[in-house]
Amino acid sequence: MKKGEQPELLVRWWKSSQPDGLRSAGRLEAALKDYESARHRFESDSGAPQADAAYDALDAVAAAARAAGAEAAKVKGNPEMEWTVDALKKFDRPIGAARKWIEDRTEEADDGEFGNPELYHEYLLIALKRLRGSKAMNFGIVLGKTREDHRLALHKGKSGKALAAVLVKQTGLHQMTFGIVRTDATRGDVMVLDVEGRELPGLAKKGTLMLKRFKPLPFKQLKLKPDDADIDDDADDD
Repeated sequence: MKKGEQPELLVRWWKSSQPDGLRSAGRLEAALKDYESARHRFESDSGAPQADAAYDALDAVAAAARAAGAEAAKVKGNPEMEWTVDALKKFDRPIGAARKWIEDRTEEADDGEFGNPELYHEYLLIALKRLRGSKAMNFGIVLGKTREDHRLALHKGKSGKALAAVLVKQTGLHQMTFGIVRTDATRGDVMVLDVEGRELPGLAKKGTLMLKRFKPLPFKQLKLKPDDADIDDDADDD
């Protein structure tokens, strides 16, 4: 590894630059190889499943880079290890650029699926199945007057704020928020929202009613977990 070197999302870069004696080097090499394969498949077919696979591969690269950096940081008095730590800390930039590249090229037909209950039901079923497989995704949500009106959008790479903007545009609703949604660690049929936008009264209750309206779905309940404490959820039922 050279001083000031910039990381690349390429196996050949890591093979030529990695320092000797790094046990976690193989994990990063494998993750980069998987990403290159996922990117190649996405270039051939830029559909949502291929995009999700590429996003997952980037997550694995980021985790492997952190592990390799942590190991290299433990080696004292070795300039090459120090340079390796510095380089691996910069992986956020190429990974962020790769995510943006995938997002810009993902083929997602805008059929107004959030404005039509039948189309939304089909969308929600597919999206929640993806959530069950990936464990965590970005979300945007808008609330209407009834359980029939509420809408939830999920995506692996697109930001929650961008998803919420799409919902507002398609539904005309403006009571919205966004964040990250995960599968509950103890109950596989429960979704947990980490809200990053504004706190909406009754969000968990109304989200659960929406799931019941559009069943059968992989999830039956929606919960809130900002800092391990529920947001005020005492709003009236729909």
